[in-house]
Amino acid sequence: MGPSTREFLSVLSQSGLLPQESVALADQLASQTSSGRDLAIELVRRKLLTRWQAEQLLFGRTTFQLGQYVLRRKVGSGATGAVYEARQAGSQKRYAVKVLAPQLSGDREYVARFRREVSLLQTLDHPAVVRCVAAHRIQETEFLVMEFLPGRDLSSWIEARGTISVAAAMRLAERAAQGLAHIHDHGLIHRDIKPSNLIVWTDRPSKSLQLKIVDFGLARHAAGDTAHLTADNRILGSLDFM
Repeated sequence: MGPSTREFLSVLSQSGLLPQESVALADQLASQTSSGRDLAIELVRRKLLTRWQAEQLLFGRTTFQLGQYVLRRKVGSGATGAVYEARQAGSQKRYAVKVLAPQLSGDREYVARFRREVSLLQTLDHPAVVRCVAAHRIQETEFLVMEFLPGRDLSSWIEARGTISVAAAMRLAERAAQGLAHIHDHGLIHRDIKPSNLIVWTDRPSKSLQLKIVDFGLARHAAGDTAHLTADNRILGSLDFM
């Protein structure tokens, strides 16, 4: 059994996701629904909550804000953390927030690698490379704020379309090469280039294909000044693309 409407309202109020007038509306709707789940579905239908937020509230989660950023949905996750779509409080602008996994926040090697990703991204500025907006540590949570990209990774993008034209393939290859050239011009090596780290979408005004390189978690300076973060006899990267 899920939470009752009153239990759900209590969690919703603690979360701070909705302004007071919307919480009052939720309270009115509670009398018209038979369970917390039904109330959550109605709030999603009215676009007061995202589906992910509603699901998390039903599980009892009350924390959705990191600093000034409100988490709206999970975009992806892995062994070292998760990426969320977020909005700045009081704004409709979207951002991608990459959060280091809680179990790794005390691991000095992973924290150092995460902070290195931040410092490397902040040196780059190119239309084919994801842009870093800010980086923060709040209590024990390390997170990186990046521009939000409206596309999907190259693997799933091609899978959804089947084959693509030669012209499209050349356009994407050109964009990736331009981004890598910029990275290399700044003395950096990405070390994990693969389809899942290339985000693709179609720009609506121009209808042209766009691509950006993401995930600099394994990147390093070509000069090797961060080599101490990679232990001897350890292979880092994605085996199929090495």
